[in-house]
Amino acid sequence: MNPWGRPPFRHYTHDLPHLGGKEIKRLLALTDTGWRWVSSRGRPIDLHPVESRDNHYQYRAVLKCGSNRMVSITPTATQFNGLRWWFVCPHCQRRQGKLYWSDEDIGCRKCFRLHYASQSEGKMDRMREMIRKRRADIWGDAPYINDLFESSCWFPKPKGMRQTTFQTKRKQLLRLESAYWGICSDFVSKITGKKISSGDDIGKHLLNT
Repeated sequence: MNPWGRPPFRHYTHDLPHLGGKEIKRLLALTDTGWRWVSSRGRPIDLHPVESRDNHYQYRAVLKCGSNRMVSITPTATQFNGLRWWFVCPHCQRRQGKLYWSDEDIGCRKCFRLHYASQSEGKMDRMREMIRKRRADIWGDAPYINDLFESSCWFPKPKGMRQTTFQTKRKQLLRLESAYWGICSDFVSKITGKKISSGDDIGKHLLNT
C-alpha cells in the first residue's frame, strides 16, 4: 500500500492522525450508534461495530472519501492474567498499537510507509544531542553546557566528582566533540567550496593524554 504514489520526500507519523490505546478503550465500549471522530486537522473517520465474539471485535471504518475498511481489535494475554488489546492492520493483518488514516485508507505505519522524525535526523543532529547528554551527565544543568561553540575542555570539574571519573568522562566527551567538529568542517566545506580544517579544535590536544 502506497497512498503517496511516488513521493519525492519522506512522510512522517505526524503527517496523519492515528487511533491508539485511548481509542481502543472507547471502541470496546462502543454502542450500535457508532463513533465519528474528526482530527485536529479536520480529517474525519466513522467507526461502526460489525461483530463482537470471543474477544474479537470488528468495525467498519468509513473514510472521508467514502471508502470502507474493516478494522479489528484483538487481545493478547499479559503476564498477570490480563489482556492487552491491539488493532489489526487491514492490510498486513499484523497486530499494531496504532493505526493511521488518510482521506482514503487506514493502516499501520509500515503499510503507510511512514517514518519517525528521529529516523531522518542527520548525523550532526544526533551527535549534538549526544554531546548535550554527556555534558549534562557531568555538569548537570549548568548554563554553559548547551554552547557547542565552546569546548568542554575549559569547563571546571564539578564539586564532589572524583578526578579520575571526571577525566575519563571528559576524555570521552572531547573525543565526541572532536568528531562532531570534523563533520561540521566537512559540511561547511561543501557549502562554501573551501577546505576548512578541523585541526583547530581546542580540545583536541587532550585526546591523546
